[in-house]
Amino acid sequence: MPIEITVVNVYYVGSLREKRGIWDELSEIRKSHQIKMWCVAGDFKFIKFVGERSGQSSNVSYSSEIQSFNNFIENSSLVDIPFVGRKFVV
Repeated sequence: MPIEITVVNVYYVGSLREKRGIWDELSEIRKSHQIKMWCVAGDFKFIKFVGERSGQSSNVSYSSEIQSFNNFIENSSLVDIPFVGRKFVV
């Protein structure tokens, strides 16, 4: 029996409030369509850890934003696949 997987491509640039809206919308789509398996790929234009942003040191102001994004990832049953290669282009 074939396995049904929904694939979503994300590339979004906007304010944090708008990004959170996209996270909520993706979560709602998954629930309303009863999607069991999905692959979300692309660029959320957001970071999971402060060190992922070039030229940024640990900054407390990012902590709640990063936590919100990490919560979205966890609550959506997503797995962040690690990047391989050069971290930043100079």
